[in-house]
Amino acid sequence: MDDERQERRNTYLLYLAFVTLLVLVVGTALPHMADGSVREYERRAERDPDGVHLLGMSPRDLGPENPERAILFVHGFSGSPTNYNDLPDFVAADGWRVRCMLLPGHGTSPHEFETTTGDAMLEGVLSELRALKKTHKHVVLVGHSLGGALVTLAAAREPVDALILCAPFFGLEFDEHAPVKLASIADVIAPLVRWLPRPENGEPVAFAPNRKFIHSYKWIPAKAGVTAMALGKRVYDEGAIAKVSCPLLLLHSRGDHVNSFRASERAFQQFSTSDKRFAAFEKSDHIIFWDYDRLQTIDEVRAFLDRHFPATAPSVLEALPKQ
Repeated sequence: MDDERQERRNTYLLYLAFVTLLVLVVGTALPHMADGSVREYERRAERDPDGVHLLGMSPRDLGPENPERAILFVHGFSGSPTNYNDLPDFVAADGWRVRCMLLPGHGTSPHEFETTTGDAMLEGVLSELRALKKTHKHVVLVGHSLGGALVTLAAAREPVDALILCAPFFGLEFDEHAPVKLASIADVIAPLVRWLPRPENGEPVAFAPNRKFIHSYKWIPAKAGVTAMALGKRVYDEGAIAKVSCPLLLLHSRGDHVNSFRASERAFQQFSTSDKRFAAFEKSDHIIFWDYDRLQTIDEVRAFLDRHFPATAPSVLEALPKQ
């Protein structure tokens, strides 16, 4: 398993090197061609029945409409509610009202994503949270990756009943090993090139057959990367971690080659709540809900919710087939 992790890390670093070369050699020379490719992708992309959202990237509402308990799922950078696989369905089956939101700038067009600010994404989360608090007695926030940073910022502003962080963006794995911070590289790249291609089936999941089920943009605006870096920095600049005092569950895999496992460990110690649990996984990459530890993540979330808001069903580990 250590060899597999190292191989995935090396692949990620090679991809970053390739992107940097692409930026310097091609991106600056052919900006209009790149933009044309993005517009062609937007034109050809399949869309959900509403005609607005890209295929599989629409927000979701699940479960009974008026229970006391509601839970808001916030996806990650350039992603969609599919980041969570079927976890929301299990939670809804346990009697929760489930809202899987779509962050501003996501699920519609990379051009819209390019112009979306960090404040707009954070306000999007706060708006969804406030709407749920008006109609439900208990509200829990769940955030994956960049969504983890966003829900931490939100929970520091608006009281919530519990917080679940999944491979949160508290630091990048790249920054744990490289002499130059990725944010510095992004600051250089963004003014030079607008668009970065996402590799086909390049989703960070160790269980490769599942990568095709995750819906996200195929072209990433470099400017959006800078925006995401700034949001991660705000978590620390605003002291958001120390302001969170509600019960906390943090899930992270040691094999995550996107967000730093060690950064999550350091952040976990800084949360002011004494009611907190860190669940570490060994087999998965970044999008843990589609990976080898999928069933364990479902059980961790449901056990946490059952402990604080009793009513969930028995373990799914024996009930579902292994991947």
